[in-house]
Amino acid sequence: MTNYKGLVDFHSHMIHRMDDGSKSLEESLSMIKRSSEMGVEHIALTPHFYPRNDDPTTFLERRERRYIELSNALPEGSPMLHLGAEVEYFDGIVQMESLRDFRIRGSKCLLIEMPFAKWTDRNLSDISMLSRQKSYRVVLAHIERYLNCFDYDDLVALVRQGVMVQSNAENFINIFTRKRAISMLSDGLIHFIGTDSHGLVGRAPNLDKAVAYIEKKLGRGIVDQISDLSAHMLGSVPETVGSP
Repeated sequence: MTNYKGLVDFHSHMIHRMDDGSKSLEESLSMIKRSSEMGVEHIALTPHFYPRNDDPTTFLERRERRYIELSNALPEGSPMLHLGAEVEYFDGIVQMESLRDFRIRGSKCLLIEMPFAKWTDRNLSDISMLSRQKSYRVVLAHIERYLNCFDYDDLVALVRQGVMVQSNAENFINIFTRKRAISMLSDGLIHFIGTDSHGLVGRAPNLDKAVAYIEKKLGRGIVDQISDLSAHMLGSVPETVGSP
């Protein structure tokens, strides 16, 4: 148990049998319970969507079925679940007609997994173009995984245009990366923290350890600011999926 409350997990694979995350409804419930014990009150469910492999309609229908199963099984007092996706970047993403349906439900937030190779002018242009559309608030997933893929100035420019950035909790826990993570957070280049949790072993929920380190280095106030901003963004558009 921790003394935290109101925490937000902005990136998770806790919805069962959607990808390489939770393998069962029971595992999902256990992951959510563990998160709740850490003080997490909001969880973004963001299963992988790979456009080269997944049909959008089939993916969305399967995701909805799993979400209903999970929601119906949650005990009273569980964290609020926000249904979304982690969308792999692809050429043509700007023109994808159903892209709005992949936003985190109730918000404009679209979590995008960028290429794990040098970001091209086309990549940057597409993200910039999406960020200028009123229908979206682009969020780059687990920024620490791309550090060799972009120029720092390009990331700064995207953030100034309104693109937001998510970091994994592990980035603030690992002794080899946490100093840099704190620096990026202090520079305004990280807005949200997510566990990117895939199960109960290995990549388990660990948000409490990350916020404890952030509090130690920057104070409790920054933890509260991240939580408040995250909760606000997840509830920034009180309409149903598919709305503009």
